[in-house]
Order: sequence, then structure tokens, then C-alpha cells
Amino acid sequence: MHHINIRSRRGLAAGFSLVELLISMTIMVTIMGATMTAMLHATRANETALLVTAMNSNLRTGMDLILRDMLQVGSGLPTGHFILIPSGVGSVQINMPGPPGTTTLSAVGDTDLNAINFGTGGGPTVAGVATDKITTLAADSTFNDIGLTARAADGTNITVNAAVNIGTGPDRVVPGQLIMLEKGSYAILLQVTSIDSAAHKIYFAVNDSLKLNQHTATEGSMGKPCVAGDCTVATGLTFFAPSPDIALPSPQTVPPTPFLNTTATRVRMISYYIDNTDTLHPRLVRRINNGSPTVFDNTSGTTVAFDVDKLQISYDLVDGAGNPSNVLFSAADYAGTVGVGACAPVAPVTPCTVNMVRKINVTLGTRSRKPFSVSGQYFHNQLTTQISLRGMAFVNEYSGP
Repeated sequence: MHHINIRSRRGLAAGFSLVELLISMTIMVTIMGATMTAMLHATRANETALLVTAMNSNLRTGMDLILRDMLQVGSGLPTGHFILIPSGVGSVQINMPGPPGTTTLSAVGDTDLNAINFGTGGGPTVAGVATDKITTLAADSTFNDIGLTARAADGTNITVNAAVNIGTGPDRVVPGQLIMLEKGSYAILLQVTSIDSAAHKIYFAVNDSLKLNQHTATEGSMGKPCVAGDCTVATGLTFFAPSPDIALPSPQTVPPTPFLNTTATRVRMISYYIDNTDTLHPRLVRRINNGSPTVFDNTSGTTVAFDVDKLQISYDLVDGAGNPSNVLFSAADYAGTVGVGACAPVAPVTPCTVNMVRKINVTLGTRSRKPFSVSGQYFHNQLTTQISLRGMAFVNEYSGP
């Protein structure tokens, strides 16, 4: 007899009990919850790292460039660290670089540009805080004290030493650059509008973008030429000693020379300010000269750092008395107002001047590219550094015999 083992229907359909199912679901939910929490934390950590890393990279890049440029301020400039600009009869105010949407001219009556041109509060307001700007001058060591062999009587061009290649290489000159012409202690600043490398000529046509090429202004210009050998009627660089460099007086009172008593040096005018045109992403701009030789344009310049929301600058001075620090060069500082101006805590009236500056304090602040997804707030960071201005601080103590 064969025995057939027949399982019950109930046994074949058996599964998890309700209790077992609840326990397994509880374990699964717990594991999934822990996993999702860890993933959320990892995602937030990654977002934070990306935002903070980009923010700090912008901050370091911007500050490194400022530091590099500030170390050169004033180097190669004449004694006193200034260059004359057109002034007096026949002159108009020159254009000065600044943020988009602003118009900045040299002050009425200004006769020179200093190595440091202050701009406290001259930048845009970002997140309710006023920002600063600064414009500096320094000589370019690759085109320095180049001798001239000719200069147009109307001041519109010069001819440099034929050994200097102005068409290529380190001595290359291009429109928009600034050239300082120096004779003795008299130095003027001009803007290049074109060149003729074959003839070794550099041109300074009028109506340049910075309005530096005002050749007939009484001072700070090429000047009016000598007339019929009479150089006492000349003005500007033409008239200045050691001798006229256009038409020598008759009879000639100075020995002939293969080069004029004038040298040419390239000068870099570097400006820093914040461009807040895009209010969501304000940027730090580094601007060399103006850019275009003929059209003044405050939208020019190179972005060196994004999402910069703070640029604040102050100065440490050496005035032989209190040596004030963190000076902002306010109107009271310029005027030397007693009890208010930084250089005149007590009588007498003592104006603060640019030649007192020995250090510059820069605070640069950045924010993240976008708000943090959790808080809806930006990350912020800032760097503050103090820079000794080598070109302003060094003193020649070996000028004696």
C-alpha cells in the first residue's frame, strides 16, 4: 500500500505573522531613516564645503593681488611721490577711474596725482555698508628712464632712443598706457594714443580718455614751445630747467647732446573697487589705467574676485608726532582740523598728507555664491592685512658725498 503525504492547504499558504511583519518593517524604517539622515548630512556638508571653498578662494585671490600691487606703490616716481597733471590756464579736470555709474574728476585746483589717491567711501554701498576705492601709481621697471631724441613742438609725440624696441618685447608700448616724461624734478603724465614702432615715435593726441594730454596747459603739460629761439615764453616741461629741449636759445648756452634732457618712463595706474552692477554677485575689479585710449569707460577693468561685499581701507601715518593709525583721510584729516583731524589731536592745525603714509590696512570680505539651502543665509568671511608701502617708506640716507 502506498502512503501519500498530503500537506494541508493551511501549511502551504503559511507566511509571516502580523507581529513578524511589524518587527521587520520597524527595522527597515529605522535603517532607512538612519541612512537618509546620513545622506542628508553628507549632502549639506558637501554643499557647505563647495560654497566655503569657492568663497575663500575668491578671498585669497583678491587679497593676493592687492598685496602684490600695494608693495609697488610709489616705486620709481620722482621725489615727493607725485606727478604733475594739467593745471592752470587752458586746463580742465582729468578723469579718474571709479565704479560703474560714477563720475570722478580730479579736484578743482589739483596740480598733481599722488602715488596714493584715496577713495574712502568712494565705492558702492553693498549690504548697507559703504565700500572704498583706491588708485595708485608706480613706475614700470621694464620701460624706465628711456632717453628721447626728439619731441614735437606741439607736444603730441616723442621719439625715443632707437635702441629701444617699442613695438615688441618688454619695452612694447601700446595705446592706453601712461608715460611719465621727466626733466630734472619736473614730471608730467601723458596717455599713449598710438605708436609708430618703425620711427620709434609715441603719440599723445589730445582728447585722450583720461584728459591728460592737455599740451598747452600752463603746468603739468608738455607746454607751449619756445618762439624764435626765445624759451622764456615757453611753459610746462618745455620751459623747465636744466634747459629747453625743443629749440635751444640763440646763442646756444648749453652743449649739444644726442639725447634731450627728458626721459620717458611707463607708469601703471592701478585702481581697486567693487562693481555692484549685479547686486547678487558684486565683484572686485582691478583696473589698469583706463583701458581705452580715447573713450573713458568705468565699466572696463578686470574682475579678480567674485561675490566681494566688503572693501575697506585705512592708512597708518608717520607724522613725527603721534604717528596716527587707521586714518581714513576724511575732510577733517585733509584740513588738519584741531581735535578732529587724525594728525591734529591738539593745536596747531596739521593736515594729513599722502607723504606721511607708510602702511595701508585692507579689509576684504566675500560671501558665498548662493545662500545655504538649509538656513537661506550666505556664508561670509573676511581677511584683514597690513601692507608696508616700500616705495613710500624707503628713505635714501646715502645721498651725501
